[in-house]
Amino acid sequence: MGDGNNHTNVVATVFDMKCEEDKCAYIFTYSIQNKSYASAYIDSSPIAKHTKGDSVNIVVDTRNPAVIQFIDSQNTVNNVKLGWILIGFGIGLLVLSLGTYWLTRRYKAFAAYTGGSGLLNGIFRR
Repeated sequence: MGDGNNHTNVVATVFDMKCEEDKCAYIFTYSIQNKSYASAYIDSSPIAKHTKGDSVNIVVDTRNPAVIQFIDSQNTVNNVKLGWILIGFGIGLLVLSLGTYWLTRRYKAFAAYTGGSGLLNGIFRR
């Protein structure tokens, strides 16, 4: 939605909603600078996430207040958690790799073990 400077978060009210086989359609009402607006939003999920009268967070383009984007806060939280888990996993792999490299360079016995286990894996692999 723009370059990040032309939108604002707004609390909207579900004015009306209707779910069909493959989607749900919502009409949100909201106010920006003392002007009221109503916008439609179609969700691709056939399961209703909100009912009439619910308050929801949306992002509104301030240049064209009829353009909205629905914020699914639960999905955002899950994506943030997943992102941090993946970053932590990547850092853990990097530390493990550097530790293995250091042990191999520092201790000949460790280098012999890793080389020998690799050799045995290659011989006995079917």
